[in-house]
Amino acid sequence: MAIMFKRYIPVKQKLFALTLTLTALALSACGSSDDEKGVGHVQFYNLSENSPSLYLTLENSDEEEVTHSGVDYTKSTARFDYEQTAYDMLISWRDEDNDLNTIHETSLNIAADTVEFIVVTNDVLSPEILTYSIPAEDPETEDEIFNARFLNMHNMASSIDIYLSKDDETFNEAELVGSYAYTELSQSLNFDLNSYVFYVTSAGEDTVLYQSEAISFAYTTQYFFVIRPNTGAGNSAFTLDLITTSSGAQAFIDSESESQFKVYNAINHHELMPDFTGSIDFHLNGVDDTPEVAALSRSEFSSSHEMPFGDYSIDLLAPESETSLLKNHLLSLTPNSNKSVFFYLVEKEEDEDGDGEDEISVHLSSLVVDNTATASILNHNINIVNFVDDFSSIEFYFVRQNETISSAENTLVSPYASSQALYLMNNTYSVYAIAEEDSGELILASFDLTLNEESGDLFLIMEENPLSATGYSMTVEAQKSEL
Repeated sequence: MAIMFKRYIPVKQKLFALTLTLTALALSACGSSDDEKGVGHVQFYNLSENSPSLYLTLENSDEEEVTHSGVDYTKSTARFDYEQTAYDMLISWRDEDNDLNTIHETSLNIAADTVEFIVVTNDVLSPEILTYSIPAEDPETEDEIFNARFLNMHNMASSIDIYLSKDDETFNEAELVGSYAYTELSQSLNFDLNSYVFYVTSAGEDTVLYQSEAISFAYTTQYFFVIRPNTGAGNSAFTLDLITTSSGAQAFIDSESESQFKVYNAINHHELMPDFTGSIDFHLNGVDDTPEVAALSRSEFSSSHEMPFGDYSIDLLAPESETSLLKNHLLSLTPNSNKSVFFYLVEKEEDEDGDGEDEISVHLSSLVVDNTATASILNHNINIVNFVDDFSSIEFYFVRQNETISSAENTLVSPYASSQALYLMNNTYSVYAIAEEDSGELILASFDLTLNEESGDLFLIMEENPLSATGYSMTVEAQKSEL
């Protein structure tokens, strides 16, 4: 009987696959027991730092094609089942017209009971594709062990040593897992089900360069451990990605990673705050003679500041009068995070004394936004932050040359004092901020935005501006800045 192909959803992936189109299905053989081929596995991992989402496509000899969902930098697909045979393999990115642009094409032989672990690294325009053929291992439940493979994807000059200890031990009690050069994969290793801490040192050295939090292992399965560069704010050069068969990659940062933040002054002038003349002094954990940020003008960002992770209290003062504008406001900095803290004015009308007449009161508040850590050269995160309270929300349109506002595909609605993000491909856009008033629409502000390989991820900040013709303006700022 001839071998026929059908669309196959692995049992572990059924819930996941129900939300996807046919592009997320895998191929499996059907036929009599004499003619059945074995089943192998594919897992796809994106380590190209400047890439957008990447797509893996496999096509068999009958020209049946499967394109899996896009995989962002440092992310991985789950493990998919395929009939053992030869496939054409394409790796692509998707442009603004939803077309796939191939960056690599080759053949892939899938063997029975083997995982083809495909890693994309280096520049997305000239990528290196590493394929590791790893025997699939599934320990018996009664053995109470898990199987592990370690892969070094940090291109530091020297090799690294990887250690592990139980979660109630220290590095002094840690055992050496092995020494690995760049792109080197470990042999198959088995460990008892338990909770472990992982450590990285330079080969032959005992200075800890990375230490994970305690990671609990409760299932008898196979894991891939990848040591890769840290792209967050912490000083450790390393991050550990734990890649599972069913849910892809989970990042474990250095447990003592520092954090970074910067401050933006979006505070409007108001007659009820006569001591505020436009600039602020920013203090952490109490007021002293040296503010962390001094005399920050309106509509400006501070430089970035590095701090140990933790919880801090914020005080804002008017520099000229030293009048308190905000006191004991909470700022929580998580490990390895990079945040922007926006301060703005809130005006309220309410009947506080019960006389039937509303009184106006004002106070300052903050909006804390995570800065993205991506470095894609083909698309960019545009995070819109709206500080105009004259309208319930503002809709932003990013209009390409062949579009009008009514036909624009890239739009986003932003309520007051919130951040909303979208990704845009490299192109030139006419950007419009439009609000509804009565039965009509108002153009509050507009400008042209050109995105290219150097643009990075950006904030688009909407504010009141008495100097503009409409009374409003948009400004563009980099999400990440140097210390």
